[in-house]
Amino acid sequence: MHLHMKNLLILVLMSISYGIFGQSSITGKVVTIDGKGLEFANILLLTAKDSSLVRGDLTLENGSYAFENVSAGEYILNANMIGFTSIYSQAVQLSDKQIIVKEIILAEGIAMQEITVTAKKPMIEMKADKIIINVENSIVNAGNSALEVLQKSPGVVVDNNNRVSLRGREGVLITINGKKQYMSSDEVARMLQNMAASNIKSIEI
Repeated sequence: MHLHMKNLLILVLMSISYGIFGQSSITGKVVTIDGKGLEFANILLLTAKDSSLVRGDLTLENGSYAFENVSAGEYILNANMIGFTSIYSQAVQLSDKQIIVKEIILAEGIAMQEITVTAKKPMIEMKADKIIINVENSIVNAGNSALEVLQKSPGVVVDNNNRVSLRGREGVLITINGKKQYMSSDEVARMLQNMAASNIKSIEI
């Protein structure tokens, strides 16, 4: 995992050790108006109460997504993709089981003869060999620490002891400006907790 700072570059690499997470999940699909699954659409899990971000991800090839290990509560989902109209789902109530959300349908944006375009990167971008979370000027940024930003990133889990894991792999190696920082899990967690999200431009996983 790479954290690109405004004034600092931090590299976080995950070691190979597996963990087990909870069973509660929210799953569904993002499709076009003709029913075709949309790959690499941004799908954001938000609290229904105040629309705060819980977690973000990208849809798979068939348009499907899955948010695992989600706490009980009421949520809404936001799906968006460049060239399509952003849309919110109806609220869903999660208890202690899997919830399958009705398909979210994205329609292509309306073409205009004259348009002024303001470039804005999506929160999550999929590249050939990595996922990029654009933290700067994103809703994931506001009032959060670097550790909280990681917790909301695709495939990343921060447990109750602040141990960071990526797709079940635990343990981290931090590199700052090309220099390895040999830290314990607790030291890594403290460093990330004390690092403001506003100082991070992007994270690469």
